[in-house]
Amino acid sequence: MLWILVGFLSVATATPVRICVPEPLSSDCARMEQDLPDVYKCVGAPDVLGCVRKIHLGEADTANVDPAGLYLGGKFYDLRPIASELVDGDPFQIPRHCTRP
Repeated sequence: MLWILVGFLSVATATPVRICVPEPLSSDCARMEQDLPDVYKCVGAPDVLGCVRKIHLGEADTANVDPAGLYLGGKFYDLRPIASELVDGDPFQIPRHCTRP
């Protein structure tokens, strides 16, 4: 769903959105970029932290990251999420047994 939203925003601005993906996912992104070249531009990084760093440096516009990536982006680069995932209709939350008391 996030990629669809990003795609609509890209079409409205007529500039491809630079999506950062870790190297293991680069072939999937390349297929998406090939199908929609005016919408998406793939930017590779070694890992999620590399993607967070590329967003901070202005080399990428967005990335799909897990909670650890969100933490690192906020802690070290002052980045904030622009969208979040719904799980069973509710915003994603870390289960209580995974957090500190």
